[in-house]
Amino acid sequence: FNNYVREIDKEFSDYLKQAWENYELFAADKRKTEPKPPIAPKYDKEKDKTSHVEIKCLPPVSIDIIQKMQPELPGVKKIEPENFEKFSDKINFYGSELKYNYDKNLKVDIPKSINEIAISNYWDIMSETNYNHFIDQLLNFKKDYNLNDWGYYILIKNISSRIYPDSENGANLLTWFLLTRSRYKAKVAFKDNEVFLMLPSANIIYGKNYYIFNGLKYYLLDKKVNNIQTYQKDFPETDIIMDLNLYYPINVGSNVSQKALKFKDNGEEYLIKLNYKPDAINFYKDYPLADIKIYFDAAISPEAKESIIDNLRPIVKDKSEAEAVNFLLKFVQTAFEYKTDQEYFGYEKFYFPEEVIYYPYSDCEDRSVLFSYLVKELLGLEVIGLEYEGHMATAVNFNDDIEGDYINYKGEKYTVADPTFINAPAGLIMPEYSKTKPKVIELKNLQNNKLQQERVWEWVKKADGFRGDNKDDIGFDKDGNAYVTGYFSGEANFNGKILSDNIGERDVFIVKYDKNGKVIWAESATGKGNDIAYNLKLDNEGNIFISGTYNEDLNFNGNKLQITGQSDVFVAKFNKDGDFIWANKAGVDKLDHSVNFMFAAKFDREGTKTMAKLYNETENFNNYGLALDNSGNVYITGSFFSTTGMNVNRISYDAGSKFNPSSSLKSENDKLLNEDYEKTIAGLFAAMKLLKINALEISGISVQEVLNKHNPDFKNFATDFYNSFCKMTFMKNSGGIITIKINDGKSIIFNKIKINNNARIKVAHYKSGNAQVDVFSGIYVGRNNIWYDMNFIKLYKNSGDLLLDYDDDHTQKKINLKTEILIR
Repeated sequence: FNNYVREIDKEFSDYLKQAWENYELFAADKRKTEPKPPIAPKYDKEKDKTSHVEIKCLPPVSIDIIQKMQPELPGVKKIEPENFEKFSDKINFYGSELKYNYDKNLKVDIPKSINEIAISNYWDIMSETNYNHFIDQLLNFKKDYNLNDWGYYILIKNISSRIYPDSENGANLLTWFLLTRSRYKAKVAFKDNEVFLMLPSANIIYGKNYYIFNGLKYYLLDKKVNNIQTYQKDFPETDIIMDLNLYYPINVGSNVSQKALKFKDNGEEYLIKLNYKPDAINFYKDYPLADIKIYFDAAISPEAKESIIDNLRPIVKDKSEAEAVNFLLKFVQTAFEYKTDQEYFGYEKFYFPEEVIYYPYSDCEDRSVLFSYLVKELLGLEVIGLEYEGHMATAVNFNDDIEGDYINYKGEKYTVADPTFINAPAGLIMPEYSKTKPKVIELKNLQNNKLQQERVWEWVKKADGFRGDNKDDIGFDKDGNAYVTGYFSGEANFNGKILSDNIGERDVFIVKYDKNGKVIWAESATGKGNDIAYNLKLDNEGNIFISGTYNEDLNFNGNKLQITGQSDVFVAKFNKDGDFIWANKAGVDKLDHSVNFMFAAKFDREGTKTMAKLYNETENFNNYGLALDNSGNVYITGSFFSTTGMNVNRISYDAGSKFNPSSSLKSENDKLLNEDYEKTIAGLFAAMKLLKINALEISGISVQEVLNKHNPDFKNFATDFYNSFCKMTFMKNSGGIITIKINDGKSIIFNKIKINNNARIKVAHYKSGNAQVDVFSGIYVGRNNIWYDMNFIKLYKNSGDLLLDYDDDHTQKKINLKTEILIR
């Protein structure tokens, strides 16, 4: 690793020493703005009659101007010593206190004269420091606080400014270096001894000058100059292009504020109390103006989301679709005061959904953003944005036939819904826009996609198919057909299409359903071992790629994929008709899987392996599984400590000896306490470490016996948690998949967590001592009979904290095992 890093560092340093070119920047993109309605018009029931006219529309608005040229891979990191002189500090990041330390040599004197040589020398000096130690902390912050790419950039920028409080050049250089070492594409530029940072974006950013390098717009984010000196090539170990989308809610700060909103519907008065997070609002305020689709697709804070569900779901849950949509429409139309951006701010600004709750005024874009969020979250219906000149509205894809004006989009009927046309029901647009063709803004709908996936997995379960992980294992084509992969044991019956294996071990399936649940085709891959598929991708030509793990030779329609030694990861390609095209393996079966390595392999269109790499463990990397690039290449990433079928420990006992779960738990618990594990959480870590042993069963009563003997007070201050163990018959590890069974088959509920019978998980342990439980099915987080699918639980050895990641938008909450779950 060290030699490779040293080699690419020198090549890049030598390149930076060459003469940089002068570039005239392109003028900033400006969003076309037309005058908006100065006041929100009111619906006149007598004059504004509902019609049933199809509105012709312009082609959809595309904002993601750049697709990823190469999937994100782990970074090759040099090995650094554990002990070196560090400087410790902390920063308040949107209400969260972040403590960190870094190599004292990361702060260097910045020359007053800035040129190519000075910047190349800076790169050389910084490359000799122990920077990975610092970057690992930054990436852990990114993961633990659910930051998107923009949030990570702001984090690094703020910390760099703290390290260089009196040198903007120093802060910009450090930001560039840390982003580059985090695998983000970034450039530095200079003019008149001033350093500038340039970042590419997958999305349009308005109001920022830029230059195009290799088809990418690199934006000058902080200053407005017209020409700079910089270089063409990026550092070779960078593959991440900043994406401004906020699909997952950031998890910063703890303060929560509330706004009371009053409105009337059908003569009844409503008082709706919605929460918002001031720290999240401050984060949104630091966002650049980008395309409106980013705001439409954004997630909101857990606190805001829960208050919306608590206040509005009980009202709409028993209404018809039309009644529910019209209620939400009336809420957005009348509970918020209207004022244009120019009148309120003096400039154009788009709101994220949560900002509509916070600000006293909102205009047509903002109302459309909030309304679409409410319809998607509460009703699960598809919504599109309608962009007129000077106005924004929406349209809803009802399951029922609704009267009113509509748009036919991709063969589906979307009925117009205008959140700014006061009191107007669905089906009506403002009269002045009734003859205008709007542009369609196609929106991401995680909620609807989740409902579709749940429906598909219900079909699969009836056929005796199972999930092999919690990764993307379902894909949908443009006609609504579903493709799904996983595993079966012995036999699976997909509506008469029977897949079987006489040996009775786990084997791979891939099935195609039409949108009504009819099986179009079903194929399998079989062998004598533990064969599990867990990831699926579709390419633009309709081909299907699946990946998984196997530990004995695997047969695809007579095509044998051999194995030598330990488990390996396969990639297989099928066409849309279910015909097998090719299969290949990553080639890690000859390696020692007890080492916490990560790996990646690349295959061309014909299935030939063209790249294979090993990487040291990175706790914060989570881009495992399949990925495709624009050239038709296929990538697979995995790890020996986390990938299903590989994260297995095998132990043996002397002849005649018997495994004693109580004594083993006690021994492991004591060992962890000596390693400074927080005592409340040590027992959970001990159980999870033993559960990683293949085919091992641990009775929940054994856990209680250990607690009774070595921590007798536990059952008194954590009664519910303690009692839940006795209900668990066993937890069994079979090929890395742990099944939790419950005595009476009923769910266990303690605090915010619910566990169903036959819940299935896997466990990954990191060198840091932390652990992560990935949930395949059957574990939920929630309250008041509203439960969300748990994605994973991360356990922190030193603090006793649990990070819960749940729901389709990966909402996160950090809770403490002792103070928030046990002591109740």
